[in-house]
Amino acid sequence: MKVQTMKTMLLHHHAWGRLLSGVVLGLMCAQPSWADPSGTPPLGAVFHDCALCPQMVVVPAGSYLMGSAETELGREIYESPQHRVMILKPFAVGRFEVTRDEWQICVAEGPCQAQSSRTGMGAAMIPGAGRLPVVDITWEQASQYAQWLSERTGQPYRLLSESEWEYVARAGSQSAYAGGDTFVAGRANVSPAMTESDAVPAAWHVGSFAPNAFGLYDLQGNVWEWVQDCFHDNLAGAPADGAAWTERCTHAESHMARGGSWKTPSVQTRPAHRAWAHGSEADIGFRVARALTP
Repeated sequence: MKVQTMKTMLLHHHAWGRLLSGVVLGLMCAQPSWADPSGTPPLGAVFHDCALCPQMVVVPAGSYLMGSAETELGREIYESPQHRVMILKPFAVGRFEVTRDEWQICVAEGPCQAQSSRTGMGAAMIPGAGRLPVVDITWEQASQYAQWLSERTGQPYRLLSESEWEYVARAGSQSAYAGGDTFVAGRANVSPAMTESDAVPAAWHVGSFAPNAFGLYDLQGNVWEWVQDCFHDNLAGAPADGAAWTERCTHAESHMARGGSWKTPSVQTRPAHRAWAHGSEADIGFRVARALTP
């Protein structure tokens, strides 16, 4: 039965690829979805650079204290020292985590690899599975997707830096959670938020919960999100300008992931919480970012 199921999935992927191959090139060249003649979307705008590209949200410049305060409940030592970060320019961030459908377009084009069969066993049974976040991909594969988007659109796509991720997850807040100092059940797909009546032991469709103050979804729970930075065991010496921290790594082969997942306790969905991984995991996905001006 397992062999038959996997064979059916592979045939489905091949058919999907053939269907997309004739339309992707044209759609990837479509014009951005805002009408500003200056070429720069306004703050808060939702746009996409092509019909099949991820939706992006323009977030403002600003500053915040990265890391956790010594009094924050659930704080870990590697979330310190707390320091101010200045985000000097507005930039665009994926409205949602990159979905299975969006990933499959890159697979059809060639640069991206199909998900391993283990990720499809449960998710394929969920209606609208294409709206689930793509998972079980490595940091290198997530970076390759961003590079593919850049080449197709002519825009500078990338993963968020760790400090950018925390900035947009906080969305103007300095509390332990984006909505206050305590976790409120029912606002994110995270283990303590589930009930027997509606629990799904996996990721949910992106956008299943209300957005944060910047208009971004699922920065709390659902799936961990890869960021650019390699692993550092604390924040001593971290960049203060929003740049990715890719030098003097504690372990260069490991990279940071943020946000928690459906499997994690709520304390790991705090914006300050830091995690890292070496390879792919069934609950790690990602979202993309891009600069708005050179």
